[in-house]
Amino acid sequence: ISNDEPRKNVSLIIEAYANLKIDNKWPLKLKLSQSRTIDIPGVELITERLSDQQISLLYQQAGAFIFPSIYEGFGLPIVEALASGCPVITSNGTACEEVGKGSVLLVDPYSKEEISAAMIKVMETSDKLSLMIGASDLLACYSWQTAAEQYAQLFKNAANS
Repeated sequence: ISNDEPRKNVSLIIEAYANLKIDNKWPLKLKLSQSRTIDIPGVELITERLSDQQISLLYQQAGAFIFPSIYEGFGLPIVEALASGCPVITSNGTACEEVGKGSVLLVDPYSKEEISAAMIKVMETSDKLSLMIGASDLLACYSWQTAAEQYAQLFKNAANS
């Protein structure tokens, strides 16, 4: 679930998926804001606008959310996926690692081999929750209520300065 900017690393996700040598490979669904040509068996491209409920359903039905972004300011889709009970594969050494705080599988966002290996690990793990250790504690840190309170305090402090 992303746009198709180069920093989102969609091309490497597709390459990593194409290189998987595993029986019963899961399909790869890409929700992108624009169309691209993909001629790889098992890859489905979704370009139409989806509601929040439709996106949530995609997360809930997914075996994992793959987000090896090269750069993110925060990485809200990581939190959305975890909140939907979906394991996450994301980038080490970026804000994504910080957002996931130990509840995600980390990969080198420049390594097709690491991304492929993480995909295989998820596909071969029967217990999705074992891939999300600590996610409930992590998610408690990311509530809209907490964000609103922190912003309100920030504005109060700025007004008093």
